[in-house]
Amino acid sequence: MRIAKLDLKAFRSFQQVALATDAPRVLIAGVNATGKTSVREAIKWVLTGRCEGLDGKGSGAEVLTPAGSADGAAVTVELAGIGAVRRTAKNGSSGFAVQGFSGTGPTQQAALLAKLATTPAMLDAVLETDQFLALHHADAKALVLALLDVRITLGEEATYSLAELDDLYAQAYEDRKLAKRLVQQTLVPARPAEDAQPTVTAVEDQLTRLRGELERLSLSVGTTVGQRQMLLKRQATVAVRPPAPRWTDADADRLLEVEERLAMLEAEGETPPGPAPSASGPDEVTFLRNRAEAIGAHKPTKGCVFDESIPCKTPKAEFARVARSIQAELATRDDTLTTPTAPPNPLTAVRQELKSLQAQQTAWTQWQTADQRRTQELQSLETELAALEDTTTHETQIATLKARIAKGQEILRQAQAHWAAVKAAEDAEATREARRADLERLETLCETLGPNGVRVQALQAAIGRFETLVNTYTAPFGWRVQFGLEPWAVHVNERPVETYSKSEQFRIGIALQIAIAALSGIGFAVIDELDMLDIQNRGLVTQMVLQAPLEQVFVLGTRELGVPLPQSPDVLAYRLAQREGQSVVVEQSGGTSLAA
Repeated sequence: MRIAKLDLKAFRSFQQVALATDAPRVLIAGVNATGKTSVREAIKWVLTGRCEGLDGKGSGAEVLTPAGSADGAAVTVELAGIGAVRRTAKNGSSGFAVQGFSGTGPTQQAALLAKLATTPAMLDAVLETDQFLALHHADAKALVLALLDVRITLGEEATYSLAELDDLYAQAYEDRKLAKRLVQQTLVPARPAEDAQPTVTAVEDQLTRLRGELERLSLSVGTTVGQRQMLLKRQATVAVRPPAPRWTDADADRLLEVEERLAMLEAEGETPPGPAPSASGPDEVTFLRNRAEAIGAHKPTKGCVFDESIPCKTPKAEFARVARSIQAELATRDDTLTTPTAPPNPLTAVRQELKSLQAQQTAWTQWQTADQRRTQELQSLETELAALEDTTTHETQIATLKARIAKGQEILRQAQAHWAAVKAAEDAEATREARRADLERLETLCETLGPNGVRVQALQAAIGRFETLVNTYTAPFGWRVQFGLEPWAVHVNERPVETYSKSEQFRIGIALQIAIAALSGIGFAVIDELDMLDIQNRGLVTQMVLQAPLEQVFVLGTRELGVPLPQSPDVLAYRLAQREGQSVVVEQSGGTSLAA
């Protein structure tokens, strides 16, 4: 990476300064408080969105604008091979554009990092000399692994880049947090006491047996009760005795008398009807009536109406026809006024009385027969009722069975509740154990994927390359740098780096900075506060910077006005000064100043 041009507007002490910086080495010199460090902060801000005075997310950029300036801060760098990168901040809002394309800060920042093929950690390490030594051990290890492009092997064949491993670790870390919450949230209810509680199946089997027995008894009792009810209903119906028809001994004697009289009359014979009276005779209606009665009462089987000894050959139907004809003629006559009441025929009266008595006798006989059958049926019903099984015992058994079933159902509910509670406790325990096992698996995975896991093993095998490169730059100072992995430590000549002076740590930091810039491929570094070194060490650092395999290095250092700027074809130098509270360029060498 090389910055070809640097443009600062309303940034800290700079109102408006544009510098051509397209050279391998750029020196920004000046006395104290002339804005040298502000140049480094401007480069860091435009490339990362963070700098001194802002929080870790880059918020609070309003402090970058000089007091009294109406314009917002703006820094633009022209990156060789990429184009313009511009970041602005005004009135609490900010803007960021890469190659003229603007968008959300995170999106544009990711786009810039992708174009530079680097990471935020590497970019920070080349922009600040003491950055690497100040890193947390996990971040320092991750940075070295990324610099060396170490592939991490998991299992027998799978290998991962550091970025892929970070993704796996991040996912495992989140899964572990969730697993911890799940374990904490898994409540195991108290397990019921292991008393002599029957199993649900045993109780259900017993209830099934009792219900079967109840059904059998109920069916038997129901059948018997139904039969008894049917018989009792029939008994009640049969027991209703209809009233007897009137028939006495006197009626029987009378029947015999009437039969004898009729026999006598029939033996004496009937007077045959005389010649038909004239149509105008007073006895015409009476004659017709007597004739119709005689013909109707005649029975051909008894002989002729004139003499019973003479067989009658006339069919009975003929007698009936003639009787009907006479009856029809009588129906046309109105003799109520002219016809006197005829005396009844003695034979007819006897026959009518006989018929009435015979009907009474038949009714009495039929009633007697029916009454005998009724009595017999009542006796049969009594026998059937007596033969039915007594259900009193069965009903007692049914009541007992119902009570046992009710108790069994209560026992079943208790058993179900008991074993459901047992199962719930067992399931909860199993769930908790499964979740604990999963948490242990994730703990192991996080430990494996984390900073102290497989990374350390991989770093152990690769750290030598980083040490070799760093020691190339520390050797002129007589130092040999070594890295301890567990625990992480930086040793110089077998002494912890923390035990060295600030100046010594500064020189070690520059060597690390150059090594990181070279290994990362960024090929760019910013070195500030070079003036803290004495002349001899400053010369050694200058030679180290000039010989470093980097595309571009910005060096910021104090240089008094009487000390001339370096004259070298590979060094573009600027001298800053303060005028009316603003930083301005007062001198340059190695190129043409673009200061406004």
